[in-house]
Amino acid sequence: MKLKIIAIAMMIGLMVLSAAFAQDRNFDGSISVTGILSEVNGSKAKFNEYRDTKSGGVYGDIRLGYDSGSYYTNLRASEMGYDTQNYKLDGGMWGKFKYNLFYNEIPHNITNDARSFYSGIGSANLTGAANTSVSTWNKFDYFTERQQYGGGLRFDLTRPFYIDVSFAREERDGVKPAGVNLGSPGGAILELPEPIDYITNTFKTEIGYIKRPVFASLNFTISNFDNDHDILSFTHPTTGTTDRLSLPPDNESYKIGFKGGLNLPMNSKLNVNLSASKNRSDATLIRFFVFEGEDAEAKQVCKSFVTGELFMIPLKVEGGYHGQQALNSISTSSITAPIASHSKRSSVPSHPGDIAM
Repeated sequence: MKLKIIAIAMMIGLMVLSAAFAQDRNFDGSISVTGILSEVNGSKAKFNEYRDTKSGGVYGDIRLGYDSGSYYTNLRASEMGYDTQNYKLDGGMWGKFKYNLFYNEIPHNITNDARSFYSGIGSANLTGAANTSVSTWNKFDYFTERQQYGGGLRFDLTRPFYIDVSFAREERDGVKPAGVNLGSPGGAILELPEPIDYITNTFKTEIGYIKRPVFASLNFTISNFDNDHDILSFTHPTTGTTDRLSLPPDNESYKIGFKGGLNLPMNSKLNVNLSASKNRSDATLIRFFVFEGEDAEAKQVCKSFVTGELFMIPLKVEGGYHGQQALNSISTSSITAPIASHSKRSSVPSHPGDIAM
């Protein structure tokens, strides 16, 4: 998927730039290449914590641009082929529309050559028996790889009105350490390799009006987070039974807002920012049971699925006066107030003797 996006962005950008260069030659750009020789004594993960430095590696940087006075296009590309590669293509027609496409990668190297007696590292099911023969344990790396890509489009064709639309997606993969307590406080602590398989999608749109002395816009944002693993199952190192750890739940966020501004006499201005948001989280919880009676009948004491919602309406009003004295003094005031909030979650019993969540 990412190679396809990169290829499309590169082809579109080079195609537009080539055509523009052939016609008007209002073209500029630069291409640079950097070679790196390095030797690391110590932690390679710490040295490359947020970068991808390879000894003998060749890193390129491309910057191309075209501007005809009416149309413009810019292409930026750096560290192509590495875990820190970055691509950006933007362009448009001055005063009419503009667009942008982007793709970038961000690594986070935590530890190289970590060891665990568990098998299935990177999945949501860890199995294995605890032992003291560390040399037989499985080797793996603690790391995350983040890929971000998206684009946006803004139209100003119907001035003083405009519309702005954008979409962004982030995919995060890897393994990170998670700690669990195997018993009551003071008991043994176990480190688990927790899988990371997150996807976050964000869509934004804004419609506005700009014409002195008034500015007004209405915006809407929706974002959703998806974790491919709700529960991490692992073999208990002392009992040999299967235990479970709840992982970050899926959630959604919705926000609608209004922004406005009005230029007033005496070099003063009034700004208004009003928004309402709703956040929803769906979590799969571990089921708990109690045993009652001579037959030890199992009864579930809490629900395995919980939904939480939060609704808020913040309001912000600002006013300011810009004086024309020698010191150009500024006086401002602001008010921020939560007008309403509401939260809801499914009921979970917490009677004496039961386990409450």
